[in-house]
Amino acid sequence: MLSIGVFMVVTALCLSAFSIGLIARIDAFRDLIKESWMNHLSFFDSRNLFIMVKRQHDLRDSSSWEEITFSSGAKVLIKCIQNEGGRFIAGIPGEQVLGVLDALYDVQDELSFILMKDERNAAFFADAYYRLTGNPGICLSTLGPGATNLITGLANAYLDRSAVVAFTGQVSTRDLAKEYHQKLSVPQIFAPVTKWTFSVQRPDLIPESVRKAFKIAKTEKPGPVHLELPSDVMSQECDAKPLPPLLYEPRYPPGGNLEVIKKAFDYIMEAEFPIVLIGSGANRAEAGSVLKEFVEKLSLPVVSTYMGKGVIPEDHPLHLGVLGAFSQDVARRAILR
Repeated sequence: MLSIGVFMVVTALCLSAFSIGLIARIDAFRDLIKESWMNHLSFFDSRNLFIMVKRQHDLRDSSSWEEITFSSGAKVLIKCIQNEGGRFIAGIPGEQVLGVLDALYDVQDELSFILMKDERNAAFFADAYYRLTGNPGICLSTLGPGATNLITGLANAYLDRSAVVAFTGQVSTRDLAKEYHQKLSVPQIFAPVTKWTFSVQRPDLIPESVRKAFKIAKTEKPGPVHLELPSDVMSQECDAKPLPPLLYEPRYPPGGNLEVIKKAFDYIMEAEFPIVLIGSGANRAEAGSVLKEFVEKLSLPVVSTYMGKGVIPEDHPLHLGVLGAFSQDVARRAILR
């Protein structure tokens, strides 16, 4: 009986010690999470997440945690985005884009990462950013479901002609042929709702890919583009140099063809009932003041498409209404006349 009692006491002490140790580890892990989150509400510091997750898990793909060197693909990517005039990237962190977030952390005063509630909000943020500033909006997600969550916002940008550049993470290039967890062929999925989509599978392709993405996004008619970023490409050393900023854009707006302008003017003067139809192109060109002066001098009635709203004030005496979505009878009858 004495031996049984001693055994029970020893067992109880061992269980108590184990419980205390377990509680201490749980408390330490909770404090680590709290510290990582609370200290970086304005900017998500992926380094804390890197340390936290690596301590707790034996990761299957160690390539995504490789040391990010000074000349890494991720750092070249971020510099390329800066050279294209990028100021904000909206998105959600994920394992396959931690290298990009680390590179962002070093330049957060010039190029800020905005943590969104989910990836759908990131795509809509990028769309709205373009509409308000005229500069391409940028969004970022991890692979698989993170990427597919962007689709609704990108489809909206595609239909409404908003320049958006979407970056999505992907497994390392050596795992692309494997049945990897959450791996999808994102470029194929994004093709119907983007102007261009491309998987950057070598670090030396980064500068030209980023330049092409921004150029295609802004070229008429503007729209969303997509670049897929395999994790090992972002962590590998990269000797490629970012292209100089914005040298492909004209310094001055192109001049009009005087012969074509004269012919258009003759058509207007010869027409029985000339009418000006304003679309999204006039909105993007910020042609409101010039167009207003033009229609007032010639007393031309104006009809707007839904995306041309606001170029000419809708309370202007010459404005007949909106055509298309939410069209008005006066505008529709004027066009059919």
